[in-house]
Amino acid sequence: AGHLLPSESTVHARVVAAWEDRVSYAAQQLRETREEAAAEVRSRDERRALFLKRAVGRDPADLSHYDLVVNATRLGVEGAAQ
Repeated sequence: AGHLLPSESTVHARVVAAWEDRVSYAAQQLRETREEAAAEVRSRDERRALFLKRAVGRDPADLSHYDLVVNATRLGVEGAAQ
């Protein structure tokens, strides 16, 4: 959503985490095996990237589009929220 809002009034933030942490979290939340969760995380990443490319012509992996990048692996959930 941040890519669709005007830069003048929006802080563009991205929360990142290590692949293994993302897969573990997805497996727990979706109650799937690690293999199923990894496929789901990969699929979601691909769908999000495709949407951003089609909707606004941006690559979500290009960190220059963000004002702030928060690493949830390094900070933990509480630290990232703060």
